[in-house]
Amino acid sequence: MKAKPKLEQSMQEEQIRAALDQHWAASDANDFETEHRIYLDDAVLVDSMMTLAEAEALANWVALHKLRSRETDSISERRTR
Repeated sequence: MKAKPKLEQSMQEEQIRAALDQHWAASDANDFETEHRIYLDDAVLVDSMMTLAEAEALANWVALHKLRSRETDSISERRTR
């Protein structure tokens, strides 16, 4: 992959910063149409967690899911040998 020239990268970063500044100003003004203009049409917006307990519960669920997934993979391997 070819690196972008520094000037092009700088201009892109300025455009991103300008879009974010516009987004936050619209958010402060409760202008939802302008606020969401920076997102692609097929973007999926997800609420952030509200509490530490919710974040910990999600982390625990992910860890458990990964553990179960590894156990299932191991069982499948043993059965196919």
